[in-house]
Amino acid sequence: MVMLKLAAPLTEIEGSIGGNTYWVDQCGQHMREKKPKRDWSTDAQKAVRSSFSACTRAWSNHQWSQHELNLWWTWCWDHPKKTKKGKTFYYHPFLAFIHINMKRQLASLPITFTPQ
Repeated sequence: MVMLKLAAPLTEIEGSIGGNTYWVDQCGQHMREKKPKRDWSTDAQKAVRSSFSACTRAWSNHQWSQHELNLWWTWCWDHPKKTKKGKTFYYHPFLAFIHINMKRQLASLPITFTPQ
């Protein structure tokens, strides 16, 4: 049900009508249109999400030895990155693992637990 307060122009409307919801709060009047949910993902986006998910699961489920972690720390230190403003930063081993293995997954290669 919608409550309309009419004056010269329409001044207030609250409730739902025709699939739209109207309400008033301290910020003013608002309207929200109810839209059907759709999956807007393309096949490429689904592939990237699937790759990311596989890589994070692999990192979490792997029993890491100190030697393997040291290899990743060394790789991160030897491969600094730069921001758009030119500031140097270093990946954390988890991010390096994701960075390397997502590319491998998208190229249909297996996940690696040692940096290449």
